[in-house]
Amino acid sequence: MNNIIAIVDDCEDDIFAIKKMILKQNSDYKIVDFTDPEDALVKLRQDKVDCIILDYYFPLMNGLEFIKEFRSYNDDTPIIFLTGQGNENVAAESIQAGAFHYIIKSEISGESLHNCILKGILKSDLDRKERSYNEFIKTMTNIIPVPLFYKDKNGIYLGCNKAFEEFIGLNKDEIIGKTVYDISEKNDAETYANRDRQLLDNPGTTQTYEHEYVNPNNMRKYVIFKKVTYRDSLGNVSGIIGIVNDITEIKERETELTSKTYYDSLTGIFNRRYFDEYVEIEWKKCKRKNEPLCLIMLDIDFFKNYNDTYGHQEGDNCLHNVAQEIKLSLLRPSDIAVRYGGEEFVVILPNTKLNGAYRVAERIRQNIINRGIKHVASAVSDVVTLSQGIAEMSDINDTVDKCLRNADQSLYEAKKNGRNTIRCLSVYDNNQEEGEEG
Repeated sequence: MNNIIAIVDDCEDDIFAIKKMILKQNSDYKIVDFTDPEDALVKLRQDKVDCIILDYYFPLMNGLEFIKEFRSYNDDTPIIFLTGQGNENVAAESIQAGAFHYIIKSEISGESLHNCILKGILKSDLDRKERSYNEFIKTMTNIIPVPLFYKDKNGIYLGCNKAFEEFIGLNKDEIIGKTVYDISEKNDAETYANRDRQLLDNPGTTQTYEHEYVNPNNMRKYVIFKKVTYRDSLGNVSGIIGIVNDITEIKERETELTSKTYYDSLTGIFNRRYFDEYVEIEWKKCKRKNEPLCLIMLDIDFFKNYNDTYGHQEGDNCLHNVAQEIKLSLLRPSDIAVRYGGEEFVVILPNTKLNGAYRVAERIRQNIINRGIKHVASAVSDVVTLSQGIAEMSDINDTVDKCLRNADQSLYEAKKNGRNTIRCLSVYDNNQEEGEEG
């Protein structure tokens, strides 16, 4: 498609000369011209052109006034500003007003003008694509039900989605440009700001923490913040992106069950006793609804080496951190993490098939790695990793005991195949098979 170039100049001789220079470089250009800038503004509002070549001097309206008026309804079309020798200050003002480039009339050549037109059209096209991309990202973030925000490295909010507006109880205009001290209670703001500073001091890591607060409706809520830093095109840390998960329902259930001694005091997650009671109940529910249930058995790789290297106190801290990361990786209230014994854990996933369980296991595996717990004595990584075995129950005759044995067999295969990996086995399956990543 041929590009349309508009020339706005009150001197017909100059228009003729510019046309001649342009067409000599590219005869396919379609050129329209105007000697009256007000007439040009009316016509160019109706008819799209790909580039405008604009003179500065007009009897009733100068070029700067033209640019400001044109930019009030068109942000896309590049404008090349023509000015006389000695008017460099005016040319600089034209760039600030929205011109793409300026050329001093006495220095115009067909080649320089043609190159400037091409660059202006290319930049305009890239700008449109960037705006379209930004609108796409904005739409995508707004349909995500989880509150999401991003801020610069000074803690100033640059954007958020609808769910975050509801979480904070403010609209976007009241959030963007503000800091946590402007939109949160003082104690909450101090917590958020301190955590942000810790994350900015350790870029590249994933920060996860729980927080209790009172929402705008005076309801006590429990949430999990998950934050990471992001970088600009030069690789410099520019700010923080975060999401917020509401775990109030889970916390209330935890509180209710504490009195029943279903918790492991070291790791803060459910214990073996809870597993023995809960898994049978959940499997009965699944059978009534004709739904599958998966178990993931997880084991910390080379944990004995970890204890021998760092000592048992640090070993206990490692168990706690791993357990908490496993729990935080589970997104549904019905999914349960259990300390099964020693450095071994089990995850219960009701209404989940093998491929879905594999996705959960992979999320856990990546999150544990991202947690970055140092493990110099490991033979597979310099940080703590997990081996995982998955088994599925889907037939009404399946049993929890058989499923556990299969999960344990899958875990054995994962360890045998290099650790820091995942293997899957159906309860009715006698052959080991690797699960598909969903």
